[in-house]
Amino acid sequence: MGKMKGYGPGGAPPFVRPGRDVYRESYSGYDEDGRVALLCPKNYNNIPGALRDRRQWVCYWDKNPFSSDAQRASSTEPATWGTFESAVDLVLNGRARGIGYVFSENDPFVGIDLDKVVDPADGSIPPWVSALIEYFATYTELSPSGTGLHLFIRAKLPEWARGGSWQIVLPDGERGLAELYDRAQYFRMTGEVWHSHGAGRRIEEGQVLLDAVLANSTRVSGGKAAKRSRQLDPVGGAVRGAEALPGGNEPAFEPDFEIEDFESYALG
Repeated sequence: MGKMKGYGPGGAPPFVRPGRDVYRESYSGYDEDGRVALLCPKNYNNIPGALRDRRQWVCYWDKNPFSSDAQRASSTEPATWGTFESAVDLVLNGRARGIGYVFSENDPFVGIDLDKVVDPADGSIPPWVSALIEYFATYTELSPSGTGLHLFIRAKLPEWARGGSWQIVLPDGERGLAELYDRAQYFRMTGEVWHSHGAGRRIEEGQVLLDAVLANSTRVSGGKAAKRSRQLDPVGGAVRGAEALPGGNEPAFEPDFEIEDFESYALG
């Protein structure tokens, strides 16, 4: 079975670059939550209000996030995060390349990162990605690279499932690699909404669906993000053994590690 048509020909959006790709379009009308849309870079108004309303925003030039006062942002220090409006303002004023949303243990969201799944030539995606989007039917956007997708659902990850790559297995048997985060991580945001395969404009409830997927999925790598997640969630003091994982899946963590905030942020 071939790839599914998705975003469209030449589907990769441009990065927001000061002086070149910064869009100062004035949006008339209202956003999906009935509020007057902001004057901000193209497509940022598409980001759901449930995210925009939270004070969990940072900016970036490359991969390293910083706060609205140009200080290094920390994944574990909410004081270094800011509002959506302040982050957008830095982009509009040429002081940042883009904006990012930080996942926190205090918010109700899980981010699903699908890396290198969109063909930049025609916007097609593999069948398993199409099946995953249809399964969650939630807000999905194209990553800044133009080759990845980010899904957002309302859910919480169990301790043993945080960070790292997972071999996701869907009820229909489709499977593929994804990374899952609900804290200590940020996604670079675009507002480039993925309109195909049942994707929505709002962040939908997904706990039951996520639990069903995790029950049949296997971790294939831990990585530094997963190590950091273990340190940030001290319940039990260590990663649970294989007996605590659905299907006896082996954890891929190592016992000792160093932490650098946002070192392995979620990419698309």
